[in-house]
Amino acid sequence: TSRAIALLTRGFERIGDPEVRSAYVVALGLVGPEANDQLAPLTTLVKDRRENASLRGHAALSLALIGSGHLDVRKSLRDALSDKRSIDLRSQAALALSFLGGDSEAKRLVAELEGAKTLTKLIFGSI
Repeated sequence: TSRAIALLTRGFERIGDPEVRSAYVVALGLVGPEANDQLAPLTTLVKDRRENASLRGHAALSLALIGSGHLDVRKSLRDALSDKRSIDLRSQAALALSFLGGDSEAKRLVAELEGAKTLTKLIFGSI
């Protein structure tokens, strides 16, 4: 497993295409708690507003899949909730927080999803 974690980490750190990097990030999250050593780079990725929003959202979900409720992880996920440029990032951050536990986090997820529904209605009309 440690060899797989090293390969996945190198993939998301060195490849330029955000979609390919997202695949590596999600796969790393699927490793679960054994990828705990990768919390710092994933947290940094979630925080980096210069990165692709979808990639940041996938990193947020990977943090939840690894299962760490570490304070810095939760802070980076909460900060991602305030990024107004991407509703997908905010939804993924809210989902990640809800995976990490707590009713208040689940309520944030519901609020984000309601916001997405409202935005969809504004853009496309009644669906």
